[in-house]
Amino acid sequence: MVLALRNLIDNAIRHVRNNGHIRLSASRADSTVFIEVHDDGPGISTARLAALRESIASRSFSPSDGGGLGLAIVSKVVADHGGTLTVDSELGVGTWCTIGLPAC
Repeated sequence: MVLALRNLIDNAIRHVRNNGHIRLSASRADSTVFIEVHDDGPGISTARLAALRESIASRSFSPSDGGGLGLAIVSKVVADHGGTLTVDSELGVGTWCTIGLPAC
């Protein structure tokens, strides 16, 4: 999980604007623990986000164009722990990456 969180935080740092913010939060709902990494960077277009989700789901990515290799790694690590990864974004607002893990 350290690798997964490091990847998400590195992505947020790489994409946050000058004087921007990165928020890390954790919460629990029923039997799931949620860890969220949110940045207020430029966001990801709907088309690009769909392509990232596709590469995460299929594990087919193109490292040369930043095609989601880090997110695919995060998704694999999280899945190996019985969890899920959700990525949402809005242009001009930022990106939210949420890990959902079964609570012990």
